[in-house]
Amino acid sequence: PPRPQRRTMFLVLAVVLFTTVVVLAIREQLRFQTLRRGMPGPRWVLPFIGNLIPVARDPYEFFRKLFAQGHRVSWNSFLGKFFILTNDVAITKRVLKEQGTKFALYLSDSAKYVLGPDNIGSLHKANHSFFQKLVVPIFSRKNWTSYLPVVEKNVRRHLSLWIDECKQNDTVVVSSKCHDMLISITMETFLGSQHRKRLPDFKEKLAVYSRGMFCLPVYFPGTTLWRAVKARKSLTADLKPAVREAVDRVDRDGGASSSFLDQWVKSLMDGRLEMSDIVRLTCENIPSLLFASQDTTTATLTQFFALMSSHPNVLAKLRDEQRRLRPNDEPITAATLDQMTYAAQVFKEVLRFNGPVFFLTVTALCDTEIDGVFIPKDAIVAANMRKALHSDGFADPHMFNPERFGPERREYVSNAKHYLPFGVGAHRCLGNHFAEFLVVVTAALAASNTEWRRISTEKGDDKMTIENAAILADGCVISMKERSEAK
Repeated sequence: PPRPQRRTMFLVLAVVLFTTVVVLAIREQLRFQTLRRGMPGPRWVLPFIGNLIPVARDPYEFFRKLFAQGHRVSWNSFLGKFFILTNDVAITKRVLKEQGTKFALYLSDSAKYVLGPDNIGSLHKANHSFFQKLVVPIFSRKNWTSYLPVVEKNVRRHLSLWIDECKQNDTVVVSSKCHDMLISITMETFLGSQHRKRLPDFKEKLAVYSRGMFCLPVYFPGTTLWRAVKARKSLTADLKPAVREAVDRVDRDGGASSSFLDQWVKSLMDGRLEMSDIVRLTCENIPSLLFASQDTTTATLTQFFALMSSHPNVLAKLRDEQRRLRPNDEPITAATLDQMTYAAQVFKEVLRFNGPVFFLTVTALCDTEIDGVFIPKDAIVAANMRKALHSDGFADPHMFNPERFGPERREYVSNAKHYLPFGVGAHRCLGNHFAEFLVVVTAALAASNTEWRRISTEKGDDKMTIENAAILADGCVISMKERSEAK
């Protein structure tokens, strides 16, 4: 067309596009005003992205301020989704209990592409119940203690490496060191030493996979999400030979296992699943189990080292227990682990005081109402887990005190409805025993064999951030040395 006609055409297209964007933006704002039903919250949010910008800057501080306003429920929006934030413990418990029926776990829009459709966290109702019955027994405390030699060997080795690094560089960052240690432990316990050696780049692929869980949901070559999905497919391909070998091993040895992978495969075989289903379900779930065990346990261990630095009386009691149970630093056995009651109390109090899950998000599968609060289908409910853990049911809830979990006070019994670090109901975290097992063993060995002090940084001792889990922003910088008593 002639140039004037082209100019007119582009002008018309621009007007149409602008008008469409304005109409969609107004429609979104009106939808939010209808859904909020009088809930406190922002008068309006930026079209399409909502409050994404302040969340991206500092997610922990953003949500801390929102929850600190004290509203029973309030609303907000991120990337066009309607969020309901709640401080109400009763609503939190109902939401957690009804996962799989009225609610589904929500990590992010990206996570569903990274995890895949057959991940146990994505299953609902009958499928989830069937899968859970098959695999829950292998997540028991008794089963995890069978890996004590592997875990103790790795923890001792890594503590020695930390001490050696402090001799050269004065300090180490606990969060990064714990993450490396946990990768080593979980790779060996989950996959077995024979597969770990054959998968040298598994750790790097798992890191790419993990970064995709909470990235922007933008999928095209080169984006974080695209790389994460590619990493998942590569991890699945890497695992297939190991899974088939595990099936052969279970058939040959009649149930004897050398790793968690063998036990997982045997559980699925006992459920009479087809070989193709066993391979698919295993390959899609093992990476997510490794991911889930890394960041939350890393954050918990980081808090442990920080809190022991600021509570030397607690550390002294922990050492007294170890001196009584293992006077000559003997290897930890299942029997001595069961007797580490104070170490278990410390673990429970670390989770209660400043655990890795600040809030938990679920998406509504249908319109529902809880205690007078209407929750529309597809709304995202962000439940403040820390509100429950710091409720007035606990004596001096803002004080760190493992004694509250002792046999005299038994606050974990009187406040069972508030102690929700692993959730509640059918979708309760499968890794609760594994987390306690790892933290208690690490605490016992660190208390017995090392001394450390925390080094303050410009970020401050209490500043938190969210990196797949709520964790100290500075990672807890410490200087560590061998204990003179341990020599």
